[in-house]
Amino acid sequence: MSKIGIIPPEVEANLDPFGVIITGLGQAAASFQELGYGVTFLDPTNQRSTVDFLKDDEVEFVYSIRGHGTDWFINDSDGGNVENAFDRFGRTLLTVVANPPYYPGSLRALNSPSKMLIVAVTDKDSLSYADLLNVHGHPIVHLNCAYNSISFDARKAQRPAGERAIPVLYVGSYEDPALFRNAWRSQLVKVPHIQDIVETAAARAIEDESEPVWKVLADEATQRGVALDIRTPASQQILDLISRYATNLLRGRLMATLAQFPAHIVTNRLPETVIPSRHAVIRSPISKAEFLETLHDARALAVANPNRMTGSVSERVPDSLRRGSVVLTPPNSSLDHLIGAGLISYGSGRKHLEAMIDRLVTDPAAYEAPGSAARETAEQFNPLHRARQIVNIVREFRRAPD
Repeated sequence: MSKIGIIPPEVEANLDPFGVIITGLGQAAASFQELGYGVTFLDPTNQRSTVDFLKDDEVEFVYSIRGHGTDWFINDSDGGNVENAFDRFGRTLLTVVANPPYYPGSLRALNSPSKMLIVAVTDKDSLSYADLLNVHGHPIVHLNCAYNSISFDARKAQRPAGERAIPVLYVGSYEDPALFRNAWRSQLVKVPHIQDIVETAAARAIEDESEPVWKVLADEATQRGVALDIRTPASQQILDLISRYATNLLRGRLMATLAQFPAHIVTNRLPETVIPSRHAVIRSPISKAEFLETLHDARALAVANPNRMTGSVSERVPDSLRRGSVVLTPPNSSLDHLIGAGLISYGSGRKHLEAMIDRLVTDPAAYEAPGSAARETAEQFNPLHRARQIVNIVREFRRAPD
């Protein structure tokens, strides 16, 4: 039996407090097993067991997230670093980058010199930027997310909108956007012309969600006649700050709108300016399993683009669709073709979003057909399809000439 190894999130301390990543890896493991693979979760703290696994000729590849495993080395008897473990044993590592390419975890993967590495990017609009950073020539592929079957109840998923108690659900963390804006202002205080470019780019990133942050910054610099290399570590840090600023400001705006209705908002904190109506339900963060169960009771799920990526689909989207919940989404190049098939765009502004939520509250019957369409659309995100795609990517990589 061919084997696949999976690197768990415990590699990185405090990475997965609500079980989001391990739940996703569990679904991936189940899908690989359905394809006939034996699956082993590796223990990165036990080098001997990891080496023994990689030595096994039945191992086809190892799967990870955020570049985990790219810095694993085989030590000699004196404890010195000799060689990348995957290069030593000729085993392929496919790592999924679910954040923008300029985030630290993404850079870990793109900067790795391993010859056996495939980098899968979830944001298709960042592929060309990832290529700019790809100095080692890794294969870079686009990989969509998949729904998760944990806590799935087929009977509940068929319930019409009128029998669901939650008009609209939102789940997401929030940090004060000013923290990130103040950080770039502090860093750029001695270069006011660059600071002005960043300020304008940040404003554009908020008002127009159809263009990637890295393109917005590059375009603003070009318009001012400034030669700004967006590949440098300094530019990556600025892109990181703009992205986090825009992400949190947009999440705050979304929560401010939802809080005026009997919405359920699951978050670590609300923006200080948001005063919820007496009908809104504000909840503390919940586990992934509880979120999946809650979706059965929601008529709709409102989402923001993950980390302000215009071509990356949050796993919450297919999770919601499969459970019959309509998805309210901003513009997203990976979802735009599905608008009307269980997804509704609120890209035309806050008033449009308010009208949609009001109808969810007052006329749930209007969402019966969209809910049915959502369940059909979900099959485009079947985890078994994704598992096959990953296997095919690895096999193509293995067949490619050196």
